[in-house]
Formats: sequence, C-alpha cells, structure tokens
Amino acid sequence: MADEKMRGSDALRAAWRDRGEDVLDENAVELLAEHLEAFDAMQVSVDGGDRPLSISGTFSTDDPEYCGNTVRKLLGIGGKLPVSIKVFPRGIPWPDQFIVEVVAGRAAQR
Repeated sequence: MADEKMRGSDALRAAWRDRGEDVLDENAVELLAEHLEAFDAMQVSVDGGDRPLSISGTFSTDDPEYCGNTVRKLLGIGGKLPVSIKVFPRGIPWPDQFIVEVVAGRAAQR
C-alpha cells in the first residue's frame, strides 16, 4: 500500500498539539532585561500576542568591553531560554559602536 498523505487540517492540528511548552514568561523577560539594561534600545518587539512565542530587539552600545561581557552572559542563559545573538561592529577602521540583535524564544530555535 502506498504511503498515506496527511491531510492539511490534520497536519495543522498535529503541529498545534505537538508545539511544546511556552518558553516566554515574565521570568524570561526579566532575565533578558537584567543583562540589557545599559544598552540603548533601537527596536524591541514581542511576537505571539497573548501567548508570546518570541521577543526580539536591537540594541547599541559604544563600550566594547561591556558588549563582550553582556554577550557572554546572554550566551550563558541558553540552557534556561533559547537565545540567538548577532553583533555588528560599526566604524572603520576601529568600531565606535556595536549593534546587538537578540532573539529569544521559539524564533531563536530555528
């Protein structure tokens, strides 16, 4: 017998049922906030409405040591919260600003 195809509606329901636990809550936001308090916020957004799935933000600093230490701390919370971090130095030949993009939650797991 040929492999049976799953109907689109059944696949949708199965994906919803198997979505796993929510990873964002007040504790997760506080954990991120305590590490990002000295950065200047450029953009922050929460995706998912009443049940947030991810939070993302773009932050800047002109202190390279603070940027490095904060990125190290954010990477350390990976066991508690899925997080993705990108750092973009600005300035030629020596960076005078660092742009840090942070995504936490489900979107960071992709």
